[in-house]
Amino acid sequence: MITAIIAVLTLVALRPTYVPPLSQEPTSFDGQRAHEDLRTLTADFPRRIAGSDTDNQAMLWIGNRLEEIGLRPHFEPFVARIEDRERPLQNIWAESKGSRAEVILLIANRDSPPLSTQGADNNASGVAALLELARVFTLQSHTYRFIFLWSDGDTYGALGTQDFLRKHPEITVRAALALQQVGLAGARSIELEGWSASDSTAPPWLWELASNAGSAEGGIKTPLPTLTSQVLHLAMPVGGGSQAPLVAAGIPALTLRASGTRRPSPDLDTVSTTSARTLTRLGRTTERLVMSIDAVETNVSGSGRAVFFSRGRALPGIAVTLVLLVLLAPLATVVWRLAVAKPHSRRLGPALFLYLLRIGPWFLMLLLLYFANLTTMLPRSAGAAFSPDSRVAHSPQYLRAFLLAALLALLVLYAHAIEQRFLRRTPVPPEHTVTVVHYALLALAVLALLVNPFTVVLLLPAAICWPLAKPGPWPVSRLPAWLGLIGLGVALIYFGARLHLGWHVWWYFLLLIENRTVPVGAALAGICFVAAAIHLGHHLCRPSQKRPRELTSRRSPAAQAEPPARNAAGPQPPLSQ
Repeated sequence: MITAIIAVLTLVALRPTYVPPLSQEPTSFDGQRAHEDLRTLTADFPRRIAGSDTDNQAMLWIGNRLEEIGLRPHFEPFVARIEDRERPLQNIWAESKGSRAEVILLIANRDSPPLSTQGADNNASGVAALLELARVFTLQSHTYRFIFLWSDGDTYGALGTQDFLRKHPEITVRAALALQQVGLAGARSIELEGWSASDSTAPPWLWELASNAGSAEGGIKTPLPTLTSQVLHLAMPVGGGSQAPLVAAGIPALTLRASGTRRPSPDLDTVSTTSARTLTRLGRTTERLVMSIDAVETNVSGSGRAVFFSRGRALPGIAVTLVLLVLLAPLATVVWRLAVAKPHSRRLGPALFLYLLRIGPWFLMLLLLYFANLTTMLPRSAGAAFSPDSRVAHSPQYLRAFLLAALLALLVLYAHAIEQRFLRRTPVPPEHTVTVVHYALLALAVLALLVNPFTVVLLLPAAICWPLAKPGPWPVSRLPAWLGLIGLGVALIYFGARLHLGWHVWWYFLLLIENRTVPVGAALAGICFVAAAIHLGHHLCRPSQKRPRELTSRRSPAAQAEPPARNAAGPQPPLSQ
């Protein structure tokens, strides 16, 4: 029944996506010229760490190149906290006038990762490609204003892009494209990134138009994200690229990146890992994509919650919310049955107290994380998300993490001791624990629907598995409880692979929590969810009872040798005897 309802809702809500036609104008991006700029940038200005002297010298070099093209460079300084200290940074941008006031924004982050030696692909390739695009579009007429932005600090979470948006509220951005790592030698595809640190994603029309542009330029594969990846990114929004603040502001924005082959580590990211051929293909794809957007005069949709199933078909955000609401119907039914079963015997106060006691250690640990952030005991990056490419994200502080884990273990043991004393005075039936935990799960699901409906996807395994838990050994008690957390596990594995973090994904999400990139409310909801799973499995787990042996196996040999007693109810001898 539920499957049928979901199918009907999906079919009714699916709507065709308007995708602007591709421009048929010839492209003129010169990959060889861009690669020469890349060589100059990496040779004369290696290690362009945000705020460093080399970074500032590279900015001046870009300004000279813009003047040669015929554009006026604009320099905008700002200050940002990076790795626990304030650093002076500086954006540089130029504008090519159009006949309309709206802006098409093109971005390339100028700074390179801290661990890099030359930063050839990341991101001298993007800087060089944007210089060539600025030259090309200055020689062409176009409808909208084009702004070319070489941002500073975007390696640390789009710091430069955020500052540009903050200083130019008067600008109406029609669409934005960011170029990052667009020169990787041997690249066979283009990777698109349209996520943000909010529950918004780039609109379907921009995803599909970018994919079509990639196919038109030499047939380079530009795959669209799968439905699973869209849902996971929206359920756990951790986008940190240059497009992230734009998407969060409702602006259609994408980052283009060369892909399809193994990326070199930052210390090996030299000129030899790049090629003019890849720059040509990515540059011409971007050029055609920009010309296609420039030719559209009608209004287009901005970033939001819409997801697409296939090319030309998208599902609006409100329809996704309705589908997830239907999926929660079985959980609501279970909670209703628990609520009406023996209502007069349901005194849930003790069970609720034990659940709150289970949450306590995790809540204290969250406060300690925030304190560690304020006192710089843990890395912080004020006003921006940590970039997964940053040195901090790939350098876990194992000792401090171990100390935090040890303190959490001590708090859990102390809470367990209090729990045992309480249970000796006030026994709590298992069904009361089940009721409280399911109440908590339903409350979290309703809250998720109101704030970010996609987060419900992470709770659905619990809605399926937790009603199956019952008192007994671990396969019927702890296993269903822990299987309810599988949604979180799948998400961590996905992001570990997607962000090239591997095992360090646990550290990256810890940084996002302590830096409050993950909102405090979301962190508290996650604590309540994990604590509920632990609480359910712990209180339902009972040691398995061994089956009693046969009566004869329990009797001693002497007892087995004794003759059986005469049955008192058996036949009696005749009275005559």
